[in-house]
Formats: sequence, structure tokens, C-alpha cells
Amino acid sequence: MKNINFSVLIVFFLTAACYSQFVSEYGLKIGLTASRPHIEFDQSLNISHVFFEHTRVSPNIGLFIRMLNMKNIDFETQLVYLQKGGKEKFEITTIQQTGGTGEHASADIQFDYLQLHLGFRPKYSMDKSEFYVFAGGSVDYLMGFTGVGTLRNNLKDIIFGYSVGMGISLRTSFDHSIFIETIYNSDISDIYKNMYSELINTAWLFKAGISISNK
Repeated sequence: MKNINFSVLIVFFLTAACYSQFVSEYGLKIGLTASRPHIEFDQSLNISHVFFEHTRVSPNIGLFIRMLNMKNIDFETQLVYLQKGGKEKFEITTIQQTGGTGEHASADIQFDYLQLHLGFRPKYSMDKSEFYVFAGGSVDYLMGFTGVGTLRNNLKDIIFGYSVGMGISLRTSFDHSIFIETIYNSDISDIYKNMYSELINTAWLFKAGISISNK
């Protein structure tokens, strides 16, 4: 129920904002997320191998609105569904082949988030093209988790982070904009923390998008 309530509140906020006189553009973004967790252990434990630190690739999809449009800068907010986490590759062994069979299996941990981005977009426009950068903060709401069962009970539902990136936008003959962008997103607050370890996620988001409306 709390997942539904949070989602409804965010969607209501974005829907209301789209009818604001300050909105200059809104639309859809879709792409891929390449994420990996960073786990730090107490040095006294002498941990030599950290599991699930390999990059995990997954889809992302979201809505955006742009406001307070000025010549060289505007403000953007995004509501995105994305997955974060990591993968681990294991070599298969048997009683007869304790050194490994040459085959591998993989497993991963998956954090399902509804993420709200808020930030500024400095930009440079030339005729029908626009180059821009993005810098701002993010708030992630944990909607689900798949992986180590005992970990779920100790995960934080709300995570704060920051995002930076860049992109290019082209205006079409139908007076819509299409664009591609790359965003780096890192958690600031810990997802999980105890007296021996702490965990955060980092991710690269590669997106393509289209404006549904330009004003």
C-alpha cells in the first residue's frame, strides 16, 4: 500500500506540473541502465573477494518535464523506473571436478526503484540542435528487491543521490524534439549499513527520448 501511495503522489505532482504556466516541454525517455554496487567492509575482516560487484544491465523508462525555460538554462524533473544492482559469475564444480568444469553460472541482486530527478540543464542551442548538461539530485524509492533474502529486511526505502550528465537534442519537422543523453547517478546515502559493512549503488543511464509537447 505504501508503494501505491508514494507512486500516486509523485504522478499527481508531475501531472499537475504539466499544466503549469512554467512548463516549456514534457515527454518520454527510455534506455538502459548499467549499474554496480559498491560494498565496503571493515578492514579487520580481511575480506579478499566482494560478491555482486560486476555490472548489471537493465532497462529504464520515465517521464520528464522542463520548466523555467531561459536562453541558456532550464529546470528539469524526471520520474523514472529503473533497476540497480550487480551480477556475480560462479564457476561450476562437481565432486569429480573440484577445480571447475569450465562452465559458469550467474546470479544477481536487483533493486527496483522509482526515482525522482531534480536538476538544472545548462544548454547551448544552434538552429535545430541543442547541446546540454544536467546536474542535480535524485531520490530513489525502493519498490522491490530480488537477491539475498536476509538483506531485504535491513534495506532503506528512501535513498538520496546525485546525477550529472550530458546530451544532444534535435528538433524535428513536426516541432518535436528527439534526444540522446548519458547520465551518471550515484547514491549519497547508504542502502544498507551495519557495524561491518555498507552498501551504495552507482549507475550509468543511457537514454533516448522524445518531447510530447513543446511550448
